[in-house]
Amino acid sequence: MARIAIDLSHEQREWYGYYPSVLQQCKPLTAHTFETIEKGRGLDAATLAPYDALILALPCNVELREDEINAVRAWVTEEGKGIFLLSSYSGDAHHRTNLNALARPFGIRFNEDLVLPHDRTTDNDGHAQVYDRGASDRYTVRVDAAGLSFGAHPLSHKIQTLGFLSTCSLNVSNPQLQFWVSSPADSAALEPASPIRNSKGWIMKINWALSAHKSVILLAAGKADSGKIVACGSWKLWLPELLVSQSVDNAQLFANVVDWLIQ
Repeated sequence: MARIAIDLSHEQREWYGYYPSVLQQCKPLTAHTFETIEKGRGLDAATLAPYDALILALPCNVELREDEINAVRAWVTEEGKGIFLLSSYSGDAHHRTNLNALARPFGIRFNEDLVLPHDRTTDNDGHAQVYDRGASDRYTVRVDAAGLSFGAHPLSHKIQTLGFLSTCSLNVSNPQLQFWVSSPADSAALEPASPIRNSKGWIMKINWALSAHKSVILLAAGKADSGKIVACGSWKLWLPELLVSQSVDNAQLFANVVDWLIQ
């Protein structure tokens, strides 16, 4: 039986629906134990030591400390553990955080953009998607099996269609990455137009503008020295409205990720 930690020590409970939706995905996986890391504990070596994998959604308006970043990185690369990183539209900047400080040494960067279906290209779409829960397909980027690279990978087990909501794209440079999910070729990639930034570089206000229609990476997975990493541009993959309404295999993806990270 594996022990998997879910980090909630960096205000992730503030993401509306995040923890309840992830908890629902954990319940059927009775072969494993899921435990939360709550506020006040932090991600130090002693806290991480008992666990086999960590689910880490981007912090909400707070930053990971440098010592936490170093501890998590060593825990993955030196202790051979697994980590599942989840970002959101616009990546770190709009959400006043620094998940990329942890992701970059693994050869992954969450971009400051927004990926939408091909016909959702306006500033109004960029703002409306924030509140979308997936009950309709208006803002859901659907990816069928053709968008999965290296289809024989364990993460693709029983996957036919995935749905991504409020997602950013990923830049990947890690040669050990074995699997990735790309959006359709006509996806709308929106970027901030004339963002307003404060002294720390955070985007305080976003006016969205279409950058291009193109295929971008939404999820990637691979080795991280002796450990493993999975990174996704959105934490909204398991909202109940999305799962019920869109006939996607996101729940199966969660089970696949957990099983692969602890192997």
